[in-house]
Amino acid sequence: MLTEPKLKLIFTYREPLGAFFSYFHQYHVEQEWTIPIFTAWTSNALKLYNQYTTCVSNLAADAGFSDGFPLSTPPTWVGVQDFDELAYVKCQMPIHEKSEQDLINFLSIPMYIYSHSITRWMRVLPNAEMVCVEHEALLARPAEHVESMLVWLGLAEKHGNQSVSYFGDSNSNTFEKFLMTATPEQASVVQDLYGQLKAIFADQLEFARTICSFLA
Repeated sequence: MLTEPKLKLIFTYREPLGAFFSYFHQYHVEQEWTIPIFTAWTSNALKLYNQYTTCVSNLAADAGFSDGFPLSTPPTWVGVQDFDELAYVKCQMPIHEKSEQDLINFLSIPMYIYSHSITRWMRVLPNAEMVCVEHEALLARPAEHVESMLVWLGLAEKHGNQSVSYFGDSNSNTFEKFLMTATPEQASVVQDLYGQLKAIFADQLEFARTICSFLA
């Protein structure tokens, strides 16, 4: 078993609602973006996410953990692994066993809860082993950021002068696109789902920017 992390972490982040819509588009690229498809996808993602967080909270309480860490001892790499394995087996595996599509659907939310993911990494990795880059900055200046990361990794000489391309998207206006074609009844449903997502993702982008400023 790994006793301590032997790694460097490059953490990329973006505006969570835009990321959620991008993820939705990625798995519906061959389908028309209809309101029924979006509402079914988002409703299921929210349901699975709420089930998962309730399960993890119950596990943490039963095991004497807080946010994936033991309450009585300093966080350790092994301790984090142990809790993650428990959470995976008890809370995430049942989603995967139900269907692969449900797992894909579920992951569209927790991937962008930066206050959970990056905070936990920072508690077991030295800050010097982590670096951040914002999606929009990487999209605008890919060569500059990739070169900077390669230097940080000590791989700049091996990479040489190869050209760099980065393909991304910005789907933050997907919500507005849906509303433009929605009936009043559909618009009400979409706005309700959008409101639930906004509540979950509230302040996540600003959190990531603030935390990452300490790693710069």
